[in-house]
Amino acid sequence: MTEKTHYLRKVGAVAVKTIKVTTITVAVLMVIVLSLLPFGLRWGIVNWLEQKGMEAEVGYIDIRPILGSIQINDVRVVAPDGKRLNFDEMQLNFTWDSVYHHWLDVEHVIVKGATLDIVAGKNGVSVAGIEFLADETSSSSEPNVELEPVPPVISRLILQELELDSLEVCFAKLNDQNEKAFHQCARIKHLSLIDNIDLHLGGDNPSAVIPGITLSNFRWYDQQTLTELVSVDSLNVKNVASNHMKGWQVDELILEVLRVLPIASNGEMTEGDLQLNTLRLTGLDIGETNKIGTLSLTNVNVDLRSDDDGVLAFAPALMKIINQLSPESEEVAAETPEQNSRFSLGRLDVDELVVRDLGGDEARAPITLAAIDSFSVSNLNSENMTGWQMGELSMGELRILPVSIKGEMTAGDLQLDSLLLSGLEIGAANKIDTLSLTRVKVELQSGDDGALVFAPALMERLSPFSTDEPAENIPKASDKSGVFSIGRLAVNEVVIHDAGRDKGLLSFSDFSLQQLTTRGDTLELGELQMSQLKLLELESGNRVKAKHYFTTPKIKLVGLAKGENQVRASDALIADPVVFLHRSADGGLVMLKDIERMMGASETGGSASAGASGGATPTKLLIGNITIGSEGKLSVLDESVSPIFEQTFTDLDFTFDNNAKPNLKFNLGISKFGHLRFGGNLAPFGNKLDAAITGELRGLDVRYLSAYAGEYIGYHLDQGIGEADIAFDVNQDDIDATITTRFHKLEVSPMREDEIPEGSEALGVPLELALDLLRDGDGMIELKLPISGDIHSPDFSLRHIITKVMFKVVSETIINYYIPFGLIVGDTMKNTLSSLNFEPVLFAPGESELDAEAIASLDKLSEMLNSRQQLHFSLCAPSTLQDWSVKFSPPVVPEEKKKAEQTQSGIQEDAGLLGFTQQIPVVMITPEQEAALKSLANQRSEAVKRHLLNGGVQPGQVIPCDAVFDKNNKDLPQMDIAL
Repeated sequence: MTEKTHYLRKVGAVAVKTIKVTTITVAVLMVIVLSLLPFGLRWGIVNWLEQKGMEAEVGYIDIRPILGSIQINDVRVVAPDGKRLNFDEMQLNFTWDSVYHHWLDVEHVIVKGATLDIVAGKNGVSVAGIEFLADETSSSSEPNVELEPVPPVISRLILQELELDSLEVCFAKLNDQNEKAFHQCARIKHLSLIDNIDLHLGGDNPSAVIPGITLSNFRWYDQQTLTELVSVDSLNVKNVASNHMKGWQVDELILEVLRVLPIASNGEMTEGDLQLNTLRLTGLDIGETNKIGTLSLTNVNVDLRSDDDGVLAFAPALMKIINQLSPESEEVAAETPEQNSRFSLGRLDVDELVVRDLGGDEARAPITLAAIDSFSVSNLNSENMTGWQMGELSMGELRILPVSIKGEMTAGDLQLDSLLLSGLEIGAANKIDTLSLTRVKVELQSGDDGALVFAPALMERLSPFSTDEPAENIPKASDKSGVFSIGRLAVNEVVIHDAGRDKGLLSFSDFSLQQLTTRGDTLELGELQMSQLKLLELESGNRVKAKHYFTTPKIKLVGLAKGENQVRASDALIADPVVFLHRSADGGLVMLKDIERMMGASETGGSASAGASGGATPTKLLIGNITIGSEGKLSVLDESVSPIFEQTFTDLDFTFDNNAKPNLKFNLGISKFGHLRFGGNLAPFGNKLDAAITGELRGLDVRYLSAYAGEYIGYHLDQGIGEADIAFDVNQDDIDATITTRFHKLEVSPMREDEIPEGSEALGVPLELALDLLRDGDGMIELKLPISGDIHSPDFSLRHIITKVMFKVVSETIINYYIPFGLIVGDTMKNTLSSLNFEPVLFAPGESELDAEAIASLDKLSEMLNSRQQLHFSLCAPSTLQDWSVKFSPPVVPEEKKKAEQTQSGIQEDAGLLGFTQQIPVVMITPEQEAALKSLANQRSEAVKRHLLNGGVQPGQVIPCDAVFDKNNKDLPQMDIAL
């Protein structure tokens, strides 16, 4: 070994020894520095905080860099204004080897007993009293410079464990006067991870995977008013993931016992404006497409309160707070671009939902507004949040304003056992495929104006507009004519009830509607059916034993189309209707009065509205086929006449076939043995009416009409059967009709003066006489009433029409029948038939024998009296002055007679010119002469009666008058014959 080699070895040994010493020294120094670092850091933090005027305390800091462990305990920081940063313990463990790959692996983060106050103002944010000023350089006038994107220092973050215990974070915001606008706090008892969180932050495909989070006892409250806002017992979120960090997916979210605005009782949150036991959500996507797979809620209770406008709303105090937390100015809103987002919901289930009205008065007991046993929605979708589609909606046991009996919600202003809706679309096109409801009952209440409305107190509170609101302040409906269609509507067992009067208004067992489409004012309907329809229940114990004003087992309407001024239907059916018409003592229909009351008709009777619409074009009705019956029934009760009219008509049957040759058939049974039938051709839906109808009335017992006869003509109808034949022709509104009526064994009797109704008109003829004149040998009376002219007749009162028409028919029938028998028609016959005179029988002066002309006249009377044996004739044959002249006056020479007549005429003229009447000498008639002249009159009466009896006239039909001598009658003697 050389000397040089030996030297090198010694130098190397020294270098190694030096390196060892240096390394050990550095290691020792590092240990010392690291050992002193927590103390120095704790002292530095406390010193820095105290320099800022805060009370600071850090109990313990443990930093182990090699192990990647940091622990800080018992931190208490209080700012002069009371802001805090406190935590009992905070631990952070991570691994160093992952840092070489630019990602951070955190083994666990534990924070216990933490409190943090955050305040935001216009100058920046203060955290626990430490201010972070707003960056004012952002508004620099320097031009924008595009910077190269800087890759993140940490491209991946893994968090294996996270536990937060007793965490409280408070957030306050200051207004422009540096006063607290609000101060909210959130408190969590425990929050932890189910498994590792893995966040990929760098690269082109950032992503996040969060296996799950559990949270218990969450509270959000208002620090200013010490009001609890929201409390949650537990929240579990599973499998949260995100691709590209733009959209998020959640497999499941379970929330238990949520309360909004809860009330604390013995440290526990109870009640609240919103309460639910569980909320379960699966398949949640948030981002460009928003999607919920399923959402279910159980035992939901919602309490509504009055807002500042007095309108019921959900938690108005909370809504104000939420608006404060996320204010959005108009400028920001205007600059925010419209997002093209979609939303879909696979299924929503709600089990037991109750909505209550708490009002604004805490002393008032809550009112339950609605209760629903179950509610579900499936396949709800929205494109760009503008149009909505829904697969199916179902609801069970809905009660509006329910009444609780033995703890169960029963009855209510609206009761619905089930509702099922499918194929709903809302947006540009509004559509429902099917909608079915079962067992619906509606209780109507009387509003302030007396009209029946649904839950008036509730509607007033829910309405956003007061009735006193100016019309210009109320939003107007869009003028845009939308389209709505429904494929099928089915309703089962519906009852609408008047709660105030405890009577049914409308009920039916089944209702179906198919293919309904509306476009603005137009409507198209494929088919409508209704079964067991009942309208307007009657008071119990009514005299006709009817239960409703109208019932029918079935109504069917096919092919309905409504246009602007036209309504068209291909088929209409009302099967076996039962109708009750009730006229009260004042003459009004009771049913119409009930309807007016329910509709809240004004005192004007709707005349204003009628006048407003008077200039509108009338709606034209077109119906193809109409069927009513065939076993319908009509009951009539009229209390406006005396005696009260009460009758039931059966076998109501009406058919109308509006095909190539429209035809009509009608039948109505009258009492037990009669009927009214008519039929023929009818074209009622043109611009003008065309018709050719014939009909008959048989078996009408006139006693049922006695009350109306008393009212209109002042007679009782004691007995008789009526019938009629109808021939009705209308050509372009010009009517040519004949109604032939026949009465068998008709007997009448006049009413007493105290029985005749006020305002009754005289018939103008003694009815007994008229009937006797009209009867034939079998006691039948036949009248023919011709009708002609325009079908649009003027409006007269019914009494006036009956009186005038009856007199016209009776008088014309009598006159036309008796003229061939010698009836004399004079001017007095136009207004009365109280005296009917026939051609008189003339006699030669002083004679009682009948000449040929008198015999011919009496033969006509014999023929008439033989055919009308119920008639009685009065015969009056007075003797006249000419009879006296022939029998008792001395003969006069013709020249002397002429001279006497000229003298008498001159005296009368002179007396007239002088202004006074000169008494003409009267012939002197002795008593013996007058007796002889009366005897002559009796001989004439006996001659006429003998001739009539010889012609077959019954003795009782001829009634001679007492013999009379009329000395003032200078005419030829004649016998007057009058009925």
